[in-house]
Amino acid sequence: MSKLIPLTSCFDVYEARILQTYLNAHGIYAVVPEWHHATQAWHHTVALQGVRVCVIEEEYTDAVTLLESQTQPDETVATSHPVPESRQRRSFKLIAIFLWWWSGIATPFWRRRRHWSGD
Repeated sequence: MSKLIPLTSCFDVYEARILQTYLNAHGIYAVVPEWHHATQAWHHTVALQGVRVCVIEEEYTDAVTLLESQTQPDETVATSHPVPESRQRRSFKLIAIFLWWWSGIATPFWRRRRHWSGD
């Protein structure tokens, strides 16, 4: 009878699912036991020390050698096409303006007052 043992722990739910899919694609049975808990109460994952990725005990060494054989991603790929800073600032300003308008602060004061008729 096999039992599941934790291979690693990820603080991002989607990172754990990508790792599970990668291991399953290479023929290693992997499971994320806290998947539903982490998607519903994602703010608890830090307190629970992340989301575990578990494998079968017999396939543990195969999973470790598979993960160790992978090279680190090239950093130049991530920095070759950075998002211009002006575009980031522009989108931040548009979001701030929309939230300001949506909150009701943008309406004129004379339209927000209620005029009660006196008796």
